[in-house]
Parts: sequence; C-alpha cells; structure tokens
Amino acid sequence: MLKKGRPQGFATATPATFATDSAFKAPTVATVATVAVANLQSPPANDPTPTTKVQADLSPIGDTKGLPTPPADGVLIDIGTARPPGLTPALLAASLALDAQIQADGQFDNGDVNPDRWCWPHSTAMNGAELDLLAARLARFTDKGVSQIDAEALADKLVIRDRDSDDRALCLECRHMAGYGPASWRCGNWQAAGVAISQRASQLPGDLVFQLQRCPGFAPPQRTAP
Repeated sequence: MLKKGRPQGFATATPATFATDSAFKAPTVATVATVAVANLQSPPANDPTPTTKVQADLSPIGDTKGLPTPPADGVLIDIGTARPPGLTPALLAASLALDAQIQADGQFDNGDVNPDRWCWPHSTAMNGAELDLLAARLARFTDKGVSQIDAEALADKLVIRDRDSDDRALCLECRHMAGYGPASWRCGNWQAAGVAISQRASQLPGDLVFQLQRCPGFAPPQRTAP
C-alpha cells in the first residue's frame, strides 16, 4: 500500500498473521462411555426372539417356485433363525414357513433338555455318548503307549465303525492285550486268537494292533465300577 508523503516506489508491507488452530483434544472417558451406552441400547438386528408368532406379508412377489408354502392363516412361527437384512416379503414368508415346518416335524427344541438334537443321527456331529466314548478310548490307547496323534486317528475311525455297525475290533480294545508301546505289545489269549504258537511268540506287531479285524479271541475290556 502506498501512502502520501513517502518516497514513491516504496511500499509498506504488513506481515500476514497465521491462523491459530485449536489444539487437538482427545475424547474423554465420559464421552466414549456415553457413545458406547447409546450404541448398546439398540438391539442387534440378528437377535430374534425364538418361538414368536409373526404376521408376515404373504403376497407373492417375484418367482417363488420351490419355496415352502406358508399356512393359509398367514400366522407363522419364528424359531430364531438368523436371516440377512433386506429380505423380500416373499422370501421372509418362505423362511418362516420353513421354521413352522421344522417345528411341526418335532426337529426343533427350544429348551436344553436335548443337547444332542442336532447331533448324530440327525447330522454327522458327534453326540454326547460318542464324545464320552471317544475320550475313554483316547485314554485307553495312550495308556497302552499309542501316541496322541495315532490315538485320535484310531478313535475317529472307531466312531465311523460304530455308526456303520461294523463288528470288527482293534487289539487295543481287547482285555487280553498287554504291554506298553509297540516293543512290548503281547496277546494274552494267543491260543484262541491264533496269532502265535507259544507265549514267547505272542508279541503283536504294530500294524496288526492298529488294524480292524474279527478275532476269535477278542474280549471287550472289563468296566470298572464308578
């Protein structure tokens, strides 16, 4: 800017003043807690209330070929199935109709009285009895000197055997098997089993111990009283 009374050609410069930014303030604990409480007050969208009657819009929209047919009264049972958001009324009605069919067939149990309701023989998942037997077999096999990895593989194999009603057995399941580890496994009923000609020769090879077979000298282990 030029002012009168000053030599021409010179100007007075006014230095610019930098804008002052307010210092960053981290959110306080109270602010974060308030936001958290506010978010928790809204229930999640995939948290349905089981066994509630739902009045659904059953008007057909789009192609519903192959979908379950809802009841004529339009009152459907929701057993707590988690559904993705944004379902069309037709798909929602079909899903609820399937819930009603599952409950009508007795395949849904809202209580905890039957923890095996989704396990074998209704699915391939092991039920409580199978899990208990698996644990007992693992303990027996490892007590005989079988490694943990091999014991688990054998126990899993026996689950399939039992489901298939296979009458073969392992030497490890027999009460006559003695010893700890492959170097000392022997058959105490070698004459009936036909695995040796003398007690000295009654040592069992590992491959035979791990093989399912029908042995005439087999006897299940004796159960001890609890």
